[in-house]
Amino acid sequence: MMMQLPFKLENVFERKIARDTEWVEGIFWGEPREGHPEGIVAAHVKEVLDNIDKLGVDKKIREDLRIIALIHDAFKYKVDESKKRIGENHHGTIARRFAEKYVTNPEILNVVSLHDEAYHAWIKGKRHDDWRQAEIDAQKLIKCIKNIKLYLLFYDCDNNTGDKTRESYVWFKELVANNH
Repeated sequence: MMMQLPFKLENVFERKIARDTEWVEGIFWGEPREGHPEGIVAAHVKEVLDNIDKLGVDKKIREDLRIIALIHDAFKYKVDESKKRIGENHHGTIARRFAEKYVTNPEILNVVSLHDEAYHAWIKGKRHDDWRQAEIDAQKLIKCIKNIKLYLLFYDCDNNTGDKTRESYVWFKELVANNH
């Protein structure tokens, strides 16, 4: 018997994704850890979905954000921890490959695959005191994302969960504002 999701699926498309056994395995994966004290991915996704509901955005943007939320971290279980978590061994890339079975919108696919990149750029400044490289990486990301509004909305919802601080989101949002 399948475990119960801590959130409701709202439409046929979401239910189709939730029937995929790869997604099911990933959504119930996880233990409490830094950034994710809630443990399983499904608990994190519930927090992200709750944040999406608080945005008050139009129906289409909300649907896009929900798709991203359902998929973005569901493939952490497929990452080979003995290797660097980059490229084909990054959960965002693996999630995008999965999403491509169901989603044709390139902006949704980009946010799924790149959802952690702003944070990774910020880490270079915060932990490694390399703010120059952090800004270079963030600028590359900004140029790569066509729908920066969608990216920022998702980043805000994803970042405002668990025990994460708002620092990385605020830093990236200011960089975006200074470039537009």
